[in-house]
Amino acid sequence: MDCKPLNPFIETKVRMWYRLHNKKRNGFMSRKDFIEMADSFIAEFKLDAEMAHEIRSWLVDGWSGLIKFMKTIGEGTKPNIPIDKIPTVLMVAEKLSKDGTITEDEYTKAYAESLQIQPSPFPACFSEMLSFFFKIFDTDKDGFVTEKDFARGWRCFGIENSKAVKAIFAELDPSGTGKVDRDTYVGAWLEYMTGMDKNAPLAKYFTPDIL
Repeated sequence: MDCKPLNPFIETKVRMWYRLHNKKRNGFMSRKDFIEMADSFIAEFKLDAEMAHEIRSWLVDGWSGLIKFMKTIGEGTKPNIPIDKIPTVLMVAEKLSKDGTITEDEYTKAYAESLQIQPSPFPACFSEMLSFFFKIFDTDKDGFVTEKDFARGWRCFGIENSKAVKAIFAELDPSGTGKVDRDTYVGAWLEYMTGMDKNAPLAKYFTPDIL
């Protein structure tokens, strides 16, 4: 499969997602970088062994997990999701499994491949990951995330811009209840990574200025 360029608006957002994970802001990421990021969440939210293992699976082995996810949902269906049509995804997963480094361009192309193959595994896999992070941020287990815990999560990514984080939370909580439910949280990030709404909460505020 020849991977087509992403829509420029989507590409800009995908690159911001990469930069969010690239806490050192140096343009390169290795397995060690993802481990350090996972450890920051484990320490901040005092995750138990089971949750710690799961967050490492998502952050450290995320690309390998996507491939596994594709194989799983492909079983028993026709046509199967074409694993051999995503060379950059395979390359990125291989590099990170051996502590190689990946670049922003490689990450962006891998994302494009995962989105363009049909059926795309990205929305379902990404939603599952977001639901897990929501579970982490819902510290009192009442089905909602507070602004305080929302901000704690951003700080684990190295985001200290409290004004922007507050603005994003306010957009997700237009009634001013002080909390956001799972569907709102997951939907906002899914829209950010796949949607075209330039006025969506994350598209408006999750810009280079926040880093």
